[in-house]
Amino acid sequence: MKLFTVELTVTAVVMADDERHARIVADARKYDIQSDSLDDFDVIGELKSLDRLPEGWDADCIPYGGDGETRLKDLLPETEPVRDTRTIDMFEEAGSPA
Repeated sequence: MKLFTVELTVTAVVMADDERHARIVADARKYDIQSDSLDDFDVIGELKSLDRLPEGWDADCIPYGGDGETRLKDLLPETEPVRDTRTIDMFEEAGSPA
């Protein structure tokens, strides 16, 4: 399986005394809010190297949907392999479109 970065956007309305209290209420109810609001999400793209991890993620994180034990550092190289565009056509079959 491949790794993909997805972005979930959740908007909710909470009852609170002030902004600080609103954060506390949202944090306390975040699982309810998320389960009610997961209509808006985007697949950002395939993740091919550790240097492309989104903010808040590092090599020791475990991706969702895997075996629950394998860390990103065991699944991805540190950097994306460099493709040499000067020689890439040498490896294509003759007559096949680029």
